[in-house]
Amino acid sequence: MKKFLIIVLIFTGCRANIKQDEKSVKGNWAFLDKTGNYNEAWFDTDDYVTYNRFGGLMPPFKYAVKNDSLYSTFGKRGNLKPVAKLIWINNDKFVIFNESTRDTLERIETGEMLLSNTDVKSDSAGFRNAFEKRYEDFLVGKGILTREEIEEFKKSKHIPEN
Repeated sequence: MKKFLIIVLIFTGCRANIKQDEKSVKGNWAFLDKTGNYNEAWFDTDDYVTYNRFGGLMPPFKYAVKNDSLYSTFGKRGNLKPVAKLIWINNDKFVIFNESTRDTLERIETGEMLLSNTDVKSDSAGFRNAFEKRYEDFLVGKGILTREEIEEFKKSKHIPEN
C-alpha cells in the first residue's frame, strides 16, 4: 500500500510539473486592447513584437517570464524590468495586467502569414489580408459580430448598430 501511495504522489507531482511547463507565452497571440483594437503578438524565445492596424508593427522588445510576471525592456537593450502580471486561464489563454492594462490573450493555433512566419515589411499586403481575416474570425468567435454584419459592413461601409 505504501508503494502504491508513493507512486501516486510521484505521478501527481510529475503531472503538476508537466502542466506548469506547458504554460508558455511563446507563440502567436490575439487580443483586443482596452480601446477595442484587435492586436496580434508573437513571443519568440527572448523577444516579442505586436501588430495592430493603427500602429502597425511595433519594434521587438526583450522579455522574460518569471513567477507569472512579464519582465521586459523598452527596446533591444537595457535591463529587464517587471511590466505586468500574468494570470493563466489555461495553456492557450492568459490575462496580462498592470495599472493601465488588462488584456486577455488567446493563442493563435494555426494560420498562414503570422508574425512568427512572415516578414511583415516585405509582404505587407499578404500579411494584412491574413490579419484582417483573423480579425473577422476573432470577432465572430467572440460573438461580437456575425458574418452577415461583417459582409454588410464591407458592402455599405456602415457600422452595425450594436
